[in-house]
Amino acid sequence: MIQTLPPEILCHIFHYACVDQGRTARSLSLTSKYISSVSSRFLYNTLYIPGVDKLERVLHHFSSLPPYLRQVCHLFVADGNDGNEHFSSKLHPDHNYIHIPSGLFSQILLFAAPTLRTLTVVVRTGIISGILECITSAPLHCLADLTLSFNHTRIAVPPNLQCTASVNLPQLRHLHINIYHVLSTTVAPAVALVASQAPRLTSLHVSDVLLIPGCASVLARMLGRLPLQDESGWVLPDEFLDPIMRLPFSVREFAMQVCDGPRTFSREVELVERMANMDYGDGFILLPPTPKRDYMHWKKDWLARVVGDSLEWH
Repeated sequence: MIQTLPPEILCHIFHYACVDQGRTARSLSLTSKYISSVSSRFLYNTLYIPGVDKLERVLHHFSSLPPYLRQVCHLFVADGNDGNEHFSSKLHPDHNYIHIPSGLFSQILLFAAPTLRTLTVVVRTGIISGILECITSAPLHCLADLTLSFNHTRIAVPPNLQCTASVNLPQLRHLHINIYHVLSTTVAPAVALVASQAPRLTSLHVSDVLLIPGCASVLARMLGRLPLQDESGWVLPDEFLDPIMRLPFSVREFAMQVCDGPRTFSREVELVERMANMDYGDGFILLPPTPKRDYMHWKKDWLARVVGDSLEWH
């Protein structure tokens, strides 16, 4: 029966069936020459690249393939290569983790750009700014879901940043940023950079964020609200809040998880809890803390989104 179907219908079926990192596509290629000719383009439909060495091998292989054979819809890139190790900010940079050069990352994005729908990047070494620049400058016109888990680093936002008529992430709707660092110096700038290229962004999830004095004021500015005063009547001065960009009006869901650790200020958490209880921003909710996510969690979460599971943020 399947042998009689036209290639257009088979492509539609294989697009949803080949979501297991090439195993189904390889099995289909053994059935017949006709099925093999159609399924071969879905061999890299889901591409999992843990480590710089594998990234280099993929790029070398892709450079020898015609464009129709390097179709990538779902991409996972990480700088670690050991699924048994936990990603944490305490890991030594040269222990199983090698910095991903932005040049290599940019190349794989350009190969995947025409068809890429989901992207997960887990980076624990080096500076994330180069990776963010690659993502926001590449023409990822089909990308709908973006997850970024990265190390603590300050991110600079260009002045007068705003969404223009020509954007690189026109279909992006879901953004998840995970970082064990401060909201004001890392999360807010990263969200601003991505949102400037994503006019249809509707849901935002920020996890494992640290709160220090002033972060509640930054959050209020992101929500387009006046900051709440703490128990002593203090708020972050305007000169620190002026560079903070308001979330786009398209964002209707904003879930935040605060890191439950000694570096988080309890009084700042209380302010954020008040904001959540007051419905301080459209769609803003504060979720309970969760254990630190490890490497395999991110892979499992990515694969679940690939097959279309609707996971709750937890």
